[in-house]
Parts: sequence; structure tokens; C-alpha cells
Amino acid sequence: ETASGQTWSCSFTVTVIDEEAPVITCPEAISQNTDDGECAAIIELDLPEVSDNCTDIPTISYRVFNPDHSLSPWYGSASNTYTFSLGISQVEWKVEDEFGNTTFCLQEVEILEVPVTVDAGSDMGICAGQSYQLNGSVTNALTFEWSTSGTGSFDNPNALNPVYTPSYGDILDIQVTLTLTAIGSCSTVSDQMVLTIFPPPVANAGID
Repeated sequence: ETASGQTWSCSFTVTVIDEEAPVITCPEAISQNTDDGECAAIIELDLPEVSDNCTDIPTISYRVFNPDHSLSPWYGSASNTYTFSLGISQVEWKVEDEFGNTTFCLQEVEILEVPVTVDAGSDMGICAGQSYQLNGSVTNALTFEWSTSGTGSFDNPNALNPVYTPSYGDILDIQVTLTLTAIGSCSTVSDQMVLTIFPPPVANAGID
């Protein structure tokens, strides 16, 4: 204000810009087996810990880099249940504040197959005209079945301990390979045993 009473004024606008990114801490890595009967696992993901200098509740989302190199869409934090395929996936978490500042982190998820084991038993020998009861064992399989390289028959090829009856062709070949094959959720495993068929003894008393 001057001595004559004249006054001047001015104004200006102050804009405060938030350029500070939120803070995110990813959950621990996950390693677990496939679900029973499946070649995948359904997992409810724990959300990452997040904070921001201005936004009380930042927005959390995620997407998944799958073992087959495909990429899922972005999901919101409310949709935190995902079906993970066998192998190693990477979960990319994103936190975003109300001003568009973002931060990312990666969480590893490894899905392991419960191993299928198969044992067809030891190699054995029988005499021609005899049958043989097999002694197989299988773990963590959905189905299993016996098969033969010959033309003999099993009384029940879907039993662990079936009886195998060699054919005439098997007897002539002397040996036959018997295979026990088990099918798991993600893989097929086989084991074999060799059954040797000894021909009957031949007596020769010589010339009269």
C-alpha cells in the first residue's frame, strides 16, 4: 500500500506433485506338489505388503508368466486364486498409487509332480508248460497295465500281481519281456522284467 492508499495484490497457484513410487514387498516363493489327479495346482496367493506416501490403499494387481511362456491377463487383488501349471511360473505383482506411480516385484511359484514309481519285479525263469505270477508295484499312479512282447496272456493285465501264461510262440522264443506301465497325472513310467521259459528236458537212451 502506498502513502496515497493505493494497493496491489497478486496470487499464484502451488501444485504439489507426487512422483514417489509406492513400496512393495513380494510374498515368499512357493513350491508345492500338483493337486491329486491333476497336472496343476490351484493356489490362493498371499498379497504383497505395500505402502505409499500419499495413497492409503494403493491398487494391487498381478499377472503370471506361465511355464509354457504364455502370459495371463492382469488380475485384481480380489481375484488372487490361480491355477498354476506344472513347472516354474513367475507372478509379477504391481502396486499403483492414485497418481499413477507404480512399482513391481516378482514371486516364483514352482509346481512339482508327485513322482510315479514302477517296479515290474526281478527277471525270472520257469519251465515250459508253467505259468508265472508277477509281483509288480506302483505308487502315485492313476492307472497301470501289464503288456507282453510275446503272445501269451495275463489273467488280469490291470492287476499288480497277475498270472502270465506263455503261449507256444513264447516257449519257442525262450524269453519274453513283460512291461508294467503306470500313468500319472503328468507322466507315464514303465519298468520291465524278462521271463525265461526253459524247454522241457529231452531224454535220449541211445540206439537199441
